[in-house]
Amino acid sequence: MEAVQRAIYANEVLKPHDAGWKDLLLNVVTGGGKTQIIAALMAYLRVCHDVRSFLVLTPNTIVRERLAKDFRFKTENGKGQLVDNPDLVWPNFNLFPPEFKHRMHDMTLHVLKPGEGSAGIRSAAVVLGNIHQLYQSSFRGQENLGVILNHLGRIAVFNDEAHNTVAPMYDEILDTLSRSGKTVLRVDTTATPGRADGETPRSRMIYHYPIKEAVSDGVIKTVYVCLPNIKTVELTYTDIETNEIVRVEEVPWEEIDAKRIPATKWVMSPKPLRQQLEMAKRRWVDQVKRAGGKVVESAELVSSGGTGKWRRYDVQEGGDYRPILFVVAINISDAHSAKKVLEQEFGLKTFVIASKDEEETDVDVKQRERELRTAMTIGTDADEDRHSAVVSVLMLREGWDVKPVSVICLLRKFSSPVYGQQVIGRGLRRIKPRDKDVKERLLVVDHPKLDHGWLWKLIDAYVKENVGLQQEIDLDEAPELELKPDEIVLPEIKEGDEGEEVILPEPDEVVYEPLAQDWRAFLSQLEYPRENVTVSREERTGESERDLTGTGFVTTIAYSDAERNAPEGFIPPSEGIPLEQRRQELGDQIVELARELLLENGLPPSGISALYRALLWHVSEKFLGGKTIGQCESEFQVLSLQGSLHYVRRNLNRHPLLKAILDKPPEA
Repeated sequence: MEAVQRAIYANEVLKPHDAGWKDLLLNVVTGGGKTQIIAALMAYLRVCHDVRSFLVLTPNTIVRERLAKDFRFKTENGKGQLVDNPDLVWPNFNLFPPEFKHRMHDMTLHVLKPGEGSAGIRSAAVVLGNIHQLYQSSFRGQENLGVILNHLGRIAVFNDEAHNTVAPMYDEILDTLSRSGKTVLRVDTTATPGRADGETPRSRMIYHYPIKEAVSDGVIKTVYVCLPNIKTVELTYTDIETNEIVRVEEVPWEEIDAKRIPATKWVMSPKPLRQQLEMAKRRWVDQVKRAGGKVVESAELVSSGGTGKWRRYDVQEGGDYRPILFVVAINISDAHSAKKVLEQEFGLKTFVIASKDEEETDVDVKQRERELRTAMTIGTDADEDRHSAVVSVLMLREGWDVKPVSVICLLRKFSSPVYGQQVIGRGLRRIKPRDKDVKERLLVVDHPKLDHGWLWKLIDAYVKENVGLQQEIDLDEAPELELKPDEIVLPEIKEGDEGEEVILPEPDEVVYEPLAQDWRAFLSQLEYPRENVTVSREERTGESERDLTGTGFVTTIAYSDAERNAPEGFIPPSEGIPLEQRRQELGDQIVELARELLLENGLPPSGISALYRALLWHVSEKFLGGKTIGQCESEFQVLSLQGSLHYVRRNLNRHPLLKAILDKPPEA
């Protein structure tokens, strides 16, 4: 709530005096409610300022899919059927005031994906996508950004995981959106605004909600670090080309990441690997007991050299949830070594995810999709294989927020505070976020030789040293945290400079008088002005779409060489648009008009088919001389009708009329 209030204060009071307060930064710990903050600000802008378009940018596929899960109205159940999404963020947190609750249904989602067109951008309120889908280095990126700039009205931009912003192409997109004059507000959200290179996003931090405060409030889990008492063992790596053994603290880890040294050059020493994973397995058993379950033996038939044999697995039986062990490796080779030990020696069903994000080319697209799909089901009933452990090569440091992650085992050293916090963040989300009286712990299995004391101090973790491999520990012994006051102070405005008062729209009436006549007769008596749109030549050198309505509907006008005056940054299409495609676009716009009218008037979306048929009959009678859209013989006719849809919307935006159509729908 405080983050939302500060953002509103900056937008309403500070921005009118200093435009620099248009770009805001919220530093909120993982699990602290960034998605809810974004959704609340969307609701505020929709109700108070009639902003209808929201662009949400993410750095990778997993972050995108996590947000989509919260913003989709429909989701698939275990049987592949579409059902109401129980995780939809607006009703779950009552973010729309009751008298404006129907406007929540306006917040339709379109997800930008590789290889897919931009058609859905126009009709959706929330456009969600990886920043790569707007990069101007590709035709698809040019098309997507062109539609956003040329077809949407005022927009608000939300930049999630904003520490990734500090990259030339990323900044270029944000600057383009800002310079367009259409962005009314940009909000960056991140748990780690600093980067390994010391750069930070170019926005003003107005709120900081750190781990210590979130733990004290019961919003996230308490981090409990276990350091083994294996002081005589050094965690080492061996260069298989030279057989040279290198102590872990001497390896330039970040340099290895940057240079992408082949994984085959490095293998973990077997003894410390087994010791780390054995302790991690023990801590997993502790968390199973804490969840109210018990560990039992299971088995599955596996094939080996053409013969079948049984492999034992330890699985959880009973309990409120299934704790997950998350192992972090330095490379793919180490990840599979860890999986082998966990499965064959310690009996934990383990999944390895090593694919890079969708913009990388080293992994088959279908394999990447399968891995990500499985990773998102871990810890849920949808995980048919009932995995107990996940091994990652840092690919899951952002966005993969599986609440049952209860143990993290580190098999690599962190030199960057950003990477370290991001990895630990994968296990911070509470399993039962609303039951704050129940203490929840994230157990981290570290190694003294990794020298992570600075990280545990940074995130205020409780460190337990000299823990034995089979030792049981008291998870309630962590001391109370001492909180520091918030160091961010927003400027105050002098008396008389408070800015303009925001006048909320009048609440919609909840009681309507029925329509006094048959809806067909009502529509037949409507009259529409005629707009003259001329095309001087059939040969087109560029096309521009103008918003003539103020409602998001547009008309497309073709220009001759002499008339062409494309706005700056507009990317002309490479070829003309066929008449059949124009007809299809017009039909799609009428479908979206039907959907918007229903949602705007609080009527059920199930009536879209009936209203669509009524609209087709109405435009046929009033604009096409009784012909259908499919019988339109010229592009001029289609464009003229597109340009008149805003009049149709204005005339039909009446609850009694729409209710009458739904009560007595036209025949197909």
